[in-house]
Amino acid sequence: MLAILMMMGAGSFFAKNKSAKFLVNGKCEMCEKRIEMAALSLEGVSKADWNKETKEMNVTFNDAKTNLESVQVAITKVGHDTNAS
Repeated sequence: MLAILMMMGAGSFFAKNKSAKFLVNGKCEMCEKRIEMAALSLEGVSKADWNKETKEMNVTFNDAKTNLESVQVAITKVGHDTNAS
């Protein structure tokens, strides 16, 4: 039983925050809010910052709870293309 509990805890022990940058199309402050809120709506995303001038999104997420593809899909669903979509 102890071995099972230790193995269950190992998954969260090895999970870590990852940062990624990618391009997202948008034009204004309303786009910025929509893009950032889409990313932040996912469990595990702790930071989302989109730069209007460079179109670059900087996101930090817990890789045990989400992944980069899920973040990009969430942003695409609110109407903004990413360099992966």
